[in-house]
Amino acid sequence: MEVLYNEFMITFFLVGLLVYQNADTLQFTDQDSVVDIIILEDEDYSDSLGQIVVRRGRVSEDHMYYLIYEAVQAGDEEVVHSKISFYDAGKNLLWEELGQEGRNISYDFSGIYDGILVVTIWDRLSSDPSFFVVKDGEKVEIIEEGEWQQLLDYRVSPNGQYFLFYTRNPRNGKTWDYLYFYDLGDRRDWDYLFPICMSCKRGWVDINVDDDGRSEAIYKGEHRIFSRGGVLEEIFMKLQ
Repeated sequence: MEVLYNEFMITFFLVGLLVYQNADTLQFTDQDSVVDIIILEDEDYSDSLGQIVVRRGRVSEDHMYYLIYEAVQAGDEEVVHSKISFYDAGKNLLWEELGQEGRNISYDFSGIYDGILVVTIWDRLSSDPSFFVVKDGEKVEIIEEGEWQQLLDYRVSPNGQYFLFYTRNPRNGKTWDYLYFYDLGDRRDWDYLFPICMSCKRGWVDINVDDDGRSEAIYKGEHRIFSRGGVLEEIFMKLQ
């Protein structure tokens, strides 16, 4: 892993540089004029092994940051090596993370939220996840490897402070659903075990978290509302 962070990175905002995405094309503008274009094309890596380099990009909602994901892929599924790079719109590299042997970076479960880079890394079966964020050049490990068996979904509050995860772990020989909450402001967390296990054919749980740290979990019309501190404040039903 390499950390690259420029304390003067904000200077590029003064000249109006922004980045936009259209499919596999990143377009850089200055005062509404296009100044550069990057096309994220896949390419052959090794004909003998049938490997390709897959490239994907993602741009923040404010168009001030972007990331580029690269993976050496064998066939349609297996990822051999992976890397994610985080930039500002002035093309300054702010962070770069490499997947380690047997551990791959997930493009689908990584992104940019309010200028914060979030990265998910897991094994080749998409299990045993780790999850970290990079904010102002500081890496904060939110989920450590070995803490959860599966990460199925997550949400970030609009202000970028609160993280809510839908996870699973084994317990008493069965697989159970959990909520896991993390406050990036005070570094506090809590988790909640659902009372019905996945082995008992529970369905999917939808999750949300707001700017006050209030979390919501929805299962078959049943809504559970939690306070920022993890107190179950309300349970109610809505007909679907």
